[in-house]
Amino acid sequence: VPPLVDLMAAERRFMRYDEAAFASEAASAVEERKKLRQKFERLSEFDVLFELNDEAYEESDKGPESSILWQMQEQALLDCIPACPNHVIQITDLSKQQQNNKQIKTSKELQQQHNKQITTVC
Repeated sequence: VPPLVDLMAAERRFMRYDEAAFASEAASAVEERKKLRQKFERLSEFDVLFELNDEAYEESDKGPESSILWQMQEQALLDCIPACPNHVIQITDLSKQQQNNKQIKTSKELQQQHNKQITTVC
């Protein structure tokens, strides 16, 4: 469990959520939660939290109520993660670094391709 994530705070949030609100949740809210999860689960320390929540759902009866409880727990976890600004910065930096690495790789591949063309012509 990530040391900066207060699971008790997540549990308190979960207990305050309204099941009916989650049952009638707008598609845009579901999509936003999905995007946030994808953003944070790139870090293994947060991914484990989502995996545990997913496992609990898989072990449930998977009925409508179980699905709502899974959504509520996921939202509670997401609500507690942004309280860790260093991790948001790390995610942003990781994304930028991955993009830079792709650009460097592409640049190297283009240079190698260019060198092959020169060799072939000569």
